[in-house]
Amino acid sequence: MRVELSGEAGGQWTLSRLAEKWELDNTCVEKPTAGIVLGPDIAWKLFTKGMPAAQAEIQPTMYGDIRLAKPVLTVLSVMA
Repeated sequence: MRVELSGEAGGQWTLSRLAEKWELDNTCVEKPTAGIVLGPDIAWKLFTKGMPAAQAEIQPTMYGDIRLAKPVLTVLSVMA
């Protein structure tokens, strides 16, 4: 699955399920099973719980198997 953050500080990452774990890396597959594109204003609010997932769900672009993309809306980031 592809996770993309748009904007100046953005980038693209691939989230892959391996045998025993999930792996996030900065390689991109040509045709991911699913994907989500988040803008910077939504991403930082969402990932710091400043915006509920239900509200954020109407903002991003999701494609492919949406069931795989939706859990990204529940990610929590800790910034130091």
